[in-house]
Amino acid sequence: MVEYTSGKPVNMITMASISQTWLASQTGPMACASRGGQVRRQVEDAVKAGARAHIERQMFRADEPGSAWLMPQVLTDVDHNMAVMREESFGPVVAIVPVRDDAEAVWLMNDSVYGLTASIWTGDPE
Repeated sequence: MVEYTSGKPVNMITMASISQTWLASQTGPMACASRGGQVRRQVEDAVKAGARAHIERQMFRADEPGSAWLMPQVLTDVDHNMAVMREESFGPVVAIVPVRDDAEAVWLMNDSVYGLTASIWTGDPE
């Protein structure tokens, strides 16, 4: 099993160079602990309502309740009525929902007071 390395913002940048801790990091903290708690609640509520979480918590030892450190999560079997789909989180969470076509995807993205969107970035268009 892979274990991910969390970087500490205080170690990120020294006067003239980027620290080795930052270069070896794969995840960083949320802006504050309360944001981490908000995202944790969204994920927990989604799972309680039937969503399936795909990343194992033990891979992210820095993720502790009450902290700004938060593991990423991939959710499937998500319902559009779940908070993780309708509210802002700014967290490392992606909820995957199958759609019939582009029109349904756009409709679902716009079905929120926030006008939320998502994107996928890749170097491989296939």
